[in-house]
Amino acid sequence: MYNDEAGVENHGRFIIDPDRVIQGYEVFTPPVGRHVAETLRQLQAFQLVRKSEGAEATPSGWKPGKMTLKPGADLVGRVWEVWKTDADYTGKLVSETMLLHGINDSQDTIREIAAFMGKLKPAKSYLSIATRPPAEAAVYPADENVLNMAYHLFSDKVKEVELLSGY
Repeated sequence: MYNDEAGVENHGRFIIDPDRVIQGYEVFTPPVGRHVAETLRQLQAFQLVRKSEGAEATPSGWKPGKMTLKPGADLVGRVWEVWKTDADYTGKLVSETMLLHGINDSQDTIREIAAFMGKLKPAKSYLSIATRPPAEAAVYPADENVLNMAYHLFSDKVKEVELLSGY
């Protein structure tokens, strides 16, 4: 796929079902390649969901033979209670939350994010702010007081928290 604005070829892949409906797609810039094993895993997941006629859903990182989810109203907001993220994952989960002024820097929103991270249980959670000029003119970093508040709220829920900021 040629990007006229950038003047480069982008790499892309599309997953199209037998009814000719696009079920998934990814587009990468030239320096990043696709991962064939991940494409195969996603194809297998789409095939399982289609075969079950939507009675099963596959969580992130699902592999054939592993636990699936049963979609329904009782699952909404409870995926992390039902699906144990550490069941098959042997790596180290690390998260980064970028705080932006007027977007996700209210105390209530930060509490919600911290509670979610507490359920996710990352080994480390980074808190950051935008330090480069953003692509959107109306995007500003959260201020130092908000970052400090977020650090304390996250520290109550997550084992290790680290600030990535220019302050």
